[in-house]
Amino acid sequence: MLHSKAIDAHYDRERKALVVEFMDGSAGIWPVRLLEMVRYDGNAWVTVEATEDQLEAVELGGGHVYWDELDQDFRISDLKAGIYGRESWMT
Repeated sequence: MLHSKAIDAHYDRERKALVVEFMDGSAGIWPVRLLEMVRYDGNAWVTVEATEDQLEAVELGGGHVYWDELDQDFRISDLKAGIYGRESWMT
């Protein structure tokens, strides 16, 4: 797979998906339902319920896409490799 630099990330409301565009003109599209969005509450992992407005606040930086308000961070290389969360999420 090419290692083209990501130049834009945004949330597509119609597709309910994260879209990452790359310098070479390609794009990756991942339905948000595939992404494990969780936080640890001190005892267990708890699902983070995000609104579409919160999902639209996705940012791009350092080979990651992230949502500051939601405290969620995903490596683009993991997304491209089909890794969307912890091993237990992926099974």
